[in-house]
Amino acid sequence: ADWREHSDVLGVAATGSGKTIIFLSLLLDHVLVSGKRGLILAHRQELISQPVERIAVLWPEWSPRVGIVMAEQDECDGQLTVATIQTLANQTRLARLVAAGPIDYVITDEVHHCVAKTYRGVYTALRDANPDLRHLGVTATPIRTDKDGLKKVFAKVSFKAGIKELISLGH
Repeated sequence: ADWREHSDVLGVAATGSGKTIIFLSLLLDHVLVSGKRGLILAHRQELISQPVERIAVLWPEWSPRVGIVMAEQDECDGQLTVATIQTLANQTRLARLVAAGPIDYVITDEVHHCVAKTYRGVYTALRDANPDLRHLGVTATPIRTDKDGLKKVFAKVSFKAGIKELISLGH
């Protein structure tokens, strides 16, 4: 609902709380069902493999629509693309991704890294290609040790799920 008012929203949830399932459910509802394009952006291979594996198990019918852009993998035309920031920081690779069609929704995993110049450059290029881009960043650690605030990127915290809250809810 926050995406109706804000293009960039933040979700904070404890480690192990299911952030991957949360954002995949959101993407499947907003992207794959509607025919729009989505991008999951992360900084480590493990965070690229995780959503692809979850989709294969929980939503196998969507697997053919998922592409990976990382190192030698260059599946830029997926309806849902999972990519490393390091790869998309390369202008040629980013241009190939956008050439396959504008990205409508971006999820940044471990978003506490997003104030870095590489992330901000990718966000700018994606928004230039689609001014209506919607972005959700997820993290367990929204407070950066260098005090460089996520408010530079996000307009609103859409959800918070701490350990105590999750336990009280029976999780």
